[in-house]
Amino acid sequence: MQALRFRDGTARLEEVPMPVPQPGEALIAVARAGICATDIEITRGYMGFEGTLGHEFVGRIVDIAPSPTDLPGSNVDSQRGGRRDAGLGDAPGDRPRDPLGVAVGDRVVGEINLPCRVCETCRAGRGNHCPDRTVLGILGKDGVFASHVTLPVANLHRVADEIDDRRAAFVEPLAAALQIQQQVAIDRNARVLVIGDGRLGLLCALTLVRAAGAVHLIGRHARKLRIASDAGVRTHLRGPESPDSNRPSQMPGAVPAGGSEADDVSGRFDVVVEATGSPAGWDLAVSSVRPRGTVVLKTTTHAARPWNPAPLVIDEITVVGSRCGPFGGALEWLSRGWIDPLPLLEEEAPFADAEAALHRAGEGRLKVQLVMEE
Repeated sequence: MQALRFRDGTARLEEVPMPVPQPGEALIAVARAGICATDIEITRGYMGFEGTLGHEFVGRIVDIAPSPTDLPGSNVDSQRGGRRDAGLGDAPGDRPRDPLGVAVGDRVVGEINLPCRVCETCRAGRGNHCPDRTVLGILGKDGVFASHVTLPVANLHRVADEIDDRRAAFVEPLAAALQIQQQVAIDRNARVLVIGDGRLGLLCALTLVRAAGAVHLIGRHARKLRIASDAGVRTHLRGPESPDSNRPSQMPGAVPAGGSEADDVSGRFDVVVEATGSPAGWDLAVSSVRPRGTVVLKTTTHAARPWNPAPLVIDEITVVGSRCGPFGGALEWLSRGWIDPLPLLEEEAPFADAEAALHRAGEGRLKVQLVMEE
């Protein structure tokens, strides 16, 4: 089969063997895969990963390798691949799962963290933070930029018929955006600022606008900000409009330009979500949050940066790291029509064009999805 592999500083399509599911795993035919900012950062050195890229996907199960608990006498239906980790909390994903599990032929999405399921962290229900975990397409586990991938059955979530493949491929980043509301109490009186109009920043703003009293989004791309403003987010163009780029050094600064006085962001915010990963974004977040407010960090990058803890101490600011989120919640949002991510989908590229599509995504396209051949 073909896979988009990253090694020796280059991403290229290669012919690789078909993966074989281990006991308790499913073999999945990938239908669509989304290119994420993390994929771009990996090609710049993030995590030191080499292998098949990609972690956002929707596909169909073609085989399930029975777990030892599927043998006669097990209390798990061998045709369903139900949860087999009694006593291990809700790892992976730290969320309850459908007790019926999934079956061959089901259309599925998959959580990206593969915990050991036996350590103290996993037993405490924090499988996403297992110290021995692998991470799909990011750490020690080949990803989904390939015709097929294997994942533990316990990582999989069935996709409802009313959610098409284009929307289903957004489940992983949508879940990451929804994680903010799992971690931070946000009510109708809250003033929220999101910094960064990239893929994840937009999803954060589009989900938060349903919970907070006022959500503001700062970015440097008018066309991207329009997606948020159409959904009721108050948008602010900062700095000269930049050429499209996902590089952190070109993300929003702190000085408004081009626009009326109404374009400025006044006052300080209860919650600030920093979604650029840039030093300028961090500085703007800290200066924009009220005393005893909360700054949520949603983005990791390859580049290191200095930081000054004094404002955090003086203003008693809470800083929350936020990563993977609830797949079940994301599927519900899509099923109920609470969000439509398709305005973010800027390109659908055939998998044969994956190398060039990855480059275009790194140059500033919003969401690029790779479409596998039938």
